[in-house]
Amino acid sequence: MVAGVSDLAPRAGPPALPALPAGLAPLEFLVGVWEGWGAGLWVSDPPLRYRERLTVSCDGRPLLRYRQETWSGEPPAPLHTEVGFIRPLGDREAELILVQAAGIVEIDRGPLSDLGIDLAAVAVHPEPSGLAVTAVRRRYRRDGSRLHVLVQIGMHGEDPQDHVRALLQRVTDPAPPPSPPDQGAPG
Repeated sequence: MVAGVSDLAPRAGPPALPALPAGLAPLEFLVGVWEGWGAGLWVSDPPLRYRERLTVSCDGRPLLRYRQETWSGEPPAPLHTEVGFIRPLGDREAELILVQAAGIVEIDRGPLSDLGIDLAAVAVHPEPSGLAVTAVRRRYRRDGSRLHVLVQIGMHGEDPQDHVRALLQRVTDPAPPPSPPDQGAPG
């Protein structure tokens, strides 16, 4: 046996989740799996309603992993996905670093309060093939086992306007996300 390889042997069951590092305590309200319904807040016919899943987790490092997915229709088809990290910046501020499947890289920062977190983009980099998003604001408010989410975007240098709003419920055993259609889907 090679030295150290026995440590790599499969173990029974998943590893225990590490305790949340002390620096993440102000962000603890976000940790978990959240699911619910959202709505597009721009004029569309018919109005956009969608399902959303937000997963915020910690692997023991002083940051949170963030994954948000939306889907709509019957059968469900993916609409949007974004992944990234949330990092504390001191006791009362945080940073969200995201990559969106729609071709946008975003860095948001903002204050933490007892009500939640308000983030505003300090950098938005759309790919040439992506949407011309130039400004973003995000608000997350926890109310017991519910999470209220509001996302505002600005395009072509305009001020951010309401884009989507969702009301999510904390879930303990979420259903798997819907399978994507064979032909792919927009981000």
